[in-house]
Amino acid sequence: MLLLFPVSPSTDPARHLVMIDEAAQRLEAARQEALAAVKVDGLELRKMGDFRAEKEVVLAAVQHTGMALYYASPALRDDLEVVMAAVEQHWMALQYASEELRDDFDVGLRAVKANGLALRETGPQCKDNANLVMEAVSNDGRALQYASENLRRDNFVVMEALKHDPEALEFADEELKDSLEVIMPALRRDGAVLRFLPDAMRDNGDVALDAVQTCGLAVAYASLRVRGDKEVILAAVRADGFALAYATQELQGDEDVVDAACGENPLALQYASDRWRCEKDFVKGVVGNDGLALEFVSGGLSNDKEVCMEAVSNTGAALIHCSAQLRDDDDIVRTAVNNDGLQFLHVSPRLRHDRDLLLLAVKRSPRALAHALVDQIHDQEVVRTAVAGDGMVLVWAPEELRDDEEVVYAAVAQNGLALEYASGRLRSKCEIVLAALGQNPEAFVYVMPGTRDDVRLMALGQARRPKLQEMLEERELPTALRMASARLRMFVEPLLQELKISWHDARCVFHQFSTLEELQPAIDEPKAFLEKLRRREDEIGHAWAIASARFSLEPLAMQQKLGNWEELVPVMLSCTRKELQLAEGNGKRFLDILKKKIRVAKGQSAWSVLDGEITLTPAELKAQLKVMSDLEFLGLRPAEGGVDLTNDQELQPAERSSPSEPLETRQDQTQETVSRTQQMEVNELSTLQLGPFEAGVTCEILRAWYGVAGDERYERRRIDATIHCRNEWNPTRGLTLSNYNKLFGDPAPLRPKRMFVEYRLSNLRSCDVANTRYESRLALAPVIAAKAVTNLVGVGVAGFGYAVGKVTTTVQNTLGSDTDAHHVADSWAFQAAFSAWLKCNGIVPSVSFEPIPAVPGRPKFVAEDMRQTPIILCNHVCYLDGMVLASVFHGPKIIAMKGTLNVPVIGVFAKDIGVIEVDRSDPKSRAATIKAIEDHVANWQPGRQPLLLFPEGTTSNGQGLLEFRKGAFVPGVPVRPAVLCYTGSWDPANTSYRETDGKIQAIGDTEWAEQFLGHIFHSLQIRVLPPYEPSEEEKADPQLYASNVRKVMSDAHAELRKEVELKAKQHSIQAFAQKGVDFVEDLSTGVVNGMSSVIQKTRDIGSLGAAALLGRQPDRPASGSPTTPVWEGAGTRRTRLHQRAASNRSRRHKPESGDAAGGPAMPDER
Repeated sequence: MLLLFPVSPSTDPARHLVMIDEAAQRLEAARQEALAAVKVDGLELRKMGDFRAEKEVVLAAVQHTGMALYYASPALRDDLEVVMAAVEQHWMALQYASEELRDDFDVGLRAVKANGLALRETGPQCKDNANLVMEAVSNDGRALQYASENLRRDNFVVMEALKHDPEALEFADEELKDSLEVIMPALRRDGAVLRFLPDAMRDNGDVALDAVQTCGLAVAYASLRVRGDKEVILAAVRADGFALAYATQELQGDEDVVDAACGENPLALQYASDRWRCEKDFVKGVVGNDGLALEFVSGGLSNDKEVCMEAVSNTGAALIHCSAQLRDDDDIVRTAVNNDGLQFLHVSPRLRHDRDLLLLAVKRSPRALAHALVDQIHDQEVVRTAVAGDGMVLVWAPEELRDDEEVVYAAVAQNGLALEYASGRLRSKCEIVLAALGQNPEAFVYVMPGTRDDVRLMALGQARRPKLQEMLEERELPTALRMASARLRMFVEPLLQELKISWHDARCVFHQFSTLEELQPAIDEPKAFLEKLRRREDEIGHAWAIASARFSLEPLAMQQKLGNWEELVPVMLSCTRKELQLAEGNGKRFLDILKKKIRVAKGQSAWSVLDGEITLTPAELKAQLKVMSDLEFLGLRPAEGGVDLTNDQELQPAERSSPSEPLETRQDQTQETVSRTQQMEVNELSTLQLGPFEAGVTCEILRAWYGVAGDERYERRRIDATIHCRNEWNPTRGLTLSNYNKLFGDPAPLRPKRMFVEYRLSNLRSCDVANTRYESRLALAPVIAAKAVTNLVGVGVAGFGYAVGKVTTTVQNTLGSDTDAHHVADSWAFQAAFSAWLKCNGIVPSVSFEPIPAVPGRPKFVAEDMRQTPIILCNHVCYLDGMVLASVFHGPKIIAMKGTLNVPVIGVFAKDIGVIEVDRSDPKSRAATIKAIEDHVANWQPGRQPLLLFPEGTTSNGQGLLEFRKGAFVPGVPVRPAVLCYTGSWDPANTSYRETDGKIQAIGDTEWAEQFLGHIFHSLQIRVLPPYEPSEEEKADPQLYASNVRKVMSDAHAELRKEVELKAKQHSIQAFAQKGVDFVEDLSTGVVNGMSSVIQKTRDIGSLGAAALLGRQPDRPASGSPTTPVWEGAGTRRTRLHQRAASNRSRRHKPESGDAAGGPAMPDER
């Protein structure tokens, strides 16, 4: 403000008055300018400085933008008029008002009328005002959460809130949630609010029944007892078939329930019991409603032709769920492809070579062309059929077909933007360019620069109804006529197809016109133009009659062996109009008349007339044919040794593509399981390394190029490297490329270039592909560094525990009668230290034991005792399995390769824990392994270390169990099955490949180790089943024994995966946070217990040593292991999921009642 009143040394009072007046004028001008600015944009108030305290300016700003109140001065934010204006413009402006006005009833009322959630910004008195809160919840029921505790207990307020939003029940007082008068109206509007009710209400059958009638999945929040109520479950599945997932196992096998669920949603079949998924007639009805339900059938029905035919008839995509045998069945495959052409990808290798099947596929789904084989992609008819349905699939055509006029025209006629993928020659060809521009004017950017500079040509193509005379008047008449016929093609060709007249035949007729005015009606009124053309009696009408008769005459002429169309046309040119009309109406009779008048001269390419009325020599025929200026539709070719009729350029025949020869089929020796089309792209300085892949996996190079990517100006300069890559590919070494400029030349100097390869992988074993995401090394680096530190701590603890355990077992064996009775693995010090080391690596196993049923006459045993059987079996996923199970099962023996005991440090440790060596390089290693197992079984006694085996023999992706090898079952002794499933964010499966975002990549041990160290947690669930005692038949047949145990383990593994996946969907956030807490608690507990055990064992050692010095025999602790193992009989059914949930392993946190049976997550669950 001082700048507006500058100090002057003058003492003249009049001068001072003038200066004050000028300053006042400048101030008023600035004020008016600020007022005008905030009226345009209220947020300009932030730039106004002192005017932010000017009420008129601020009032104008908030009337335009209520949120401008933020920039007002504190005094004006306490002004009722200003705040009311701001709140009226935007209710959220209330948050910037003063504390006093935020608690003003009138201000709050105006805000909540605009939006009920404005109650959040009001003061405590407003939130406790019944009238204001009623207004808020009437506007938005969720505003109840901001009301005072007193009003959230008010019956009328809560009822009003629920009336507008049932979800507001979450914020009601707990006492009101027990009132049926309050909750029932909300449940009848949205059953999902059942999750907000107390346990007593969720255990009320009537309440649950009302809830599931509006939201079937609300049954997930009901109690376990209610989920066993048939009436409730029936109502739930009728509302949503997926509610079957939350039913008890008994009801999942109930006929009425399953039928209602699958009737509402056929995909609910996945939650039905095995009985119904194996029932053929029932499954047929389900897949008939939705073929994708075929994925969930069992009992071999995916190999039943009748069931699969019903599925693919409904949904072609069901083909992927058919067995490999049926994907090689012609009827099944053709039905599927007829429904969905893209299913061509999933057919057997034999049918992939079927040309007719591919034609059907691209006709139904043009993008099926992407899955064609290399030989098929060069078939003109296949590509033309595809681009006629979707022009953009021209991108997958080979270079030679991108330069084919017929193929490219069909593409651009369907989608003008397909011009982008045409060859440079055709992108400058008049007919192609005009067709593309006529279909889509935006194709202009893909026209070659020289042609693009022709302004009138571009205007002709882009005009919707071009005026030929105006646009082509400057052209020479022959050129103008050709351009005109090219432009009118898109207008008349659909009508020509109805008339069975090819464009080539019609085009040469159009070229006979002499003026552009005659062709203009073909654009304005094409149907009338063609009708008028048919009635013409001149030479043009004569030629049109011949073109019209070709469709009916040509096949008849071929049947009667009268020659091809090229030989028939010259005779037709000599016919009268009346005779040609007969040809159009009755082709067979017309040919009978011609037979009497003509004969074919051997060695000539023309017909000769015999009766003397018309005798055509080659010279006369040539002269007569000159009546027509363009005879492309004749297709004349001189016969061998005959007279050449094509000396003149205008008689040159059009090139015709011969039909492709049928491809030879070959028998694929391997069964295709997984097939993917993938891409690899590297910059010009990097080496491209593709493969090699696992034995049996086939890699097919589809296309490759080197050039500039992402810049259309350089796209045409790309160098096709497909042939070079195919020649360089070696199944053993793969494909390695570098120094691309030397190999292919430099297509764009001084520009960054890329090497691109598209390839298809086939015959991948699905079990050898892990579905997980691998993070970049940069993202993993901090975690790897942190784990290096924790590993040092873990190794120290493990080493100390091993040392203590070694000393303890040495003293025990020395003082005892049996010098080999104790192993380091039995030491609690070592086990606690080893468990602590696992946790330092983020490995957090969670174990549950199925209870062992009591058998009359036998003692009851503890399920956690893993030393009841000589052998423990488990599925194999990755390298971590052995370490984790060794810790969880307290150090069982394992089988390792010969020489392990000789490795420094590791060998001593392996010997101490009882490793059994097998020479795997020996051709008889399998027999040696079986002998090692038998020796262990012969020397084993109850209570001693069992042998841990992985009967699959290799790792898999963990999604299922592979076939078991019979080595573990040869001794015929009882086994203890266990299954595991990894549940962390990264799947550590040791497979040869991984699939991320639909792309399959090979992985190695180094990359796996980086990911293992780079992820903090590696959680897994382990479920131990009751011991399995073989029957006499199983003891005699190890293969039968292995198959039956695998069935038991497979069922348990599937249930475990289902439980883990469903719970992960429902509690992903809570589970992650709780896992961190559990990890910290377990780590600290493990370290403390380990140290306590070490101290205790040290004391024991001292007492044992003292007893030895005194000559006393130390007391041996009573063994807690039973002398005779007890297990469940082979015929006893295992306890199901909902029974195990109650007697599962001790959990630190009890799950909600909605988790007991598992199921898909509620879509609206918070």
